[in-house]
Amino acid sequence: MSGNAILTIGKFIVWGLTRSPSMLAESIHSLGDTANQLLLYLGFKKGQIGPCHRYPMGQGRASYVFNLFAAIGIGLGALYTFNHSYHELNSIHQGAIALSWPSIAILAFAGILEFIIFWIAFKAVWKNKGDSSLLTYLKEADDPSILAILFEDGIAVLGALIALVGIIVSYKIQSPLPDIITSFIIATLLMVMAIFLGKMNYHLIVGTQLPTAERNKISDFIAARPEVEKIIHIQTETLAPGKVRLSLEIEFHGERIGSNEELRHDLKVIERGGHLAATLIESRDRAIRNLGKSIDQLEKEIYREFPDIVLVDLEPN
Repeated sequence: MSGNAILTIGKFIVWGLTRSPSMLAESIHSLGDTANQLLLYLGFKKGQIGPCHRYPMGQGRASYVFNLFAAIGIGLGALYTFNHSYHELNSIHQGAIALSWPSIAILAFAGILEFIIFWIAFKAVWKNKGDSSLLTYLKEADDPSILAILFEDGIAVLGALIALVGIIVSYKIQSPLPDIITSFIIATLLMVMAIFLGKMNYHLIVGTQLPTAERNKISDFIAARPEVEKIIHIQTETLAPGKVRLSLEIEFHGERIGSNEELRHDLKVIERGGHLAATLIESRDRAIRNLGKSIDQLEKEIYREFPDIVLVDLEPN
């Protein structure tokens, strides 16, 4: 974040010296990246706050809210860049254009730095995606922070390259038009990133299911338990990065809940003249206790097998 802040200041200084439209676009781009990373950090810290009386599930989704703010900020920066580029386009004046070495130097340095960060983020995403395809992982990931960094730095590398091309071509043909066109392209890239991040965080704030493959894995694990006859309903909800709520409706095997030996014992008590009502009440209470033990045991196994699941709502059918 501090590196991006330094780049932002440097780009604005160079823009102040050159008045290059693409340099302004890159300055706003870096400003958006810096603000975005600050918001990502604030969202991460807020999301680490544990449960309390007002927020019994913690504040994990705060990270999504801050990420959404960041996406809105990037979108506003893109709109400002569009507006400035439009005014530059309508006020083109011919004149000698010098090659701006400060612009080239800072854009080249920024491109190299952003590529290094992009490559680190890409390797992290590639590792985390597991057996999923990259596209599927990008669409279904529950932590947009690393994806935000990936897209930010990918577009930052592309933006620096485009700005370099615009400045050099403008110098070569002695026309400000290529420089202005590249600023439009950079603004478009910023808007695409803002829309993508905004849409992703919107879905996560509202609450999304786990990817189908992960839901199937959970369902198969539960269905394989000997006490489970069938799963009536299963639903998952992402509460925060790495935190999932699981809702279940299950039909249990009756013979697994209460043993046949216990029922035979109750029957013999009744046949021998035992109190019918008392025996039936005891049999009922025992069945309820056994069902409760089965539910507790199943929940423990789910928590142990799937550490990301932090809450299980289990309803017996």
